Amino acid sequence: VQHKNISAYQTLVLSENKLISPQMKCSLRTLKKYLPEIANSFKYNDSNGHLEGINNKIKMIKRISFGYRNFTNFRNRILLGFNNKRVAS
Repeated sequence: VQHKNISAYQTLVLSENKLISPQMKCSLRTLKKYLPEIANSFKYNDSNGHLEGINNKIKMIKRISFGYRNFTNFRNRILLGFNNKRVAS
C-alpha cells in the first residue's frame, strides 16, 4: 500500500488462504468489494479530506451558534470562523 503497487495489492487480497480467522475473512471480503475504489486511490492523489474538514467545521459552528435570527448572521459567523482561509477553490 505504501508503494502504491496495485498488482501486488490485488494478488494479496485475492489470494485464498484457509489459515486465516473468520474476522480476517470478513475484512478481506470488504477489501475485495471496494477493490476498484482502492485502485483509484492508488492511481490518483486527490482526496476529499480538506472538504470534509470544512464541512465538519461548519457543522460545529452550526451546533454552537444555534439561534441566529437570520442566515446572514450565520454566514458571517462561518466566514469569521475560517479567518482568511480559503473556503473553496
